[in-house]
Amino acid sequence: MREYKFRGKRIDNGEWINGCLIQDNYGVFILKIGSYLDNMKRVYPETVEQIIEESEILKEEKRFQEILKYSVKIDELEKRKECEKVNG
Repeated sequence: MREYKFRGKRIDNGEWINGCLIQDNYGVFILKIGSYLDNMKRVYPETVEQIIEESEILKEEKRFQEILKYSVKIDELEKRKECEKVNG
């Protein structure tokens, strides 16, 4: 299961905090992973960003490249079939 991490700028002191995102009627909060709920900090909503690990980006790039390679192979097969029809 993928673990989602976020960061945001704290309202009380302007420092960045990383952790889990919590949003309710009272505002937007970041809870440090492994902390208790009473330790969540309110953050400016416009500063909240999802943290993406570099390894996840590399996995997505590799998956995209594999999809691209697959579609190129399909295109090559289609072209070969068309050439066979014309020449055959």
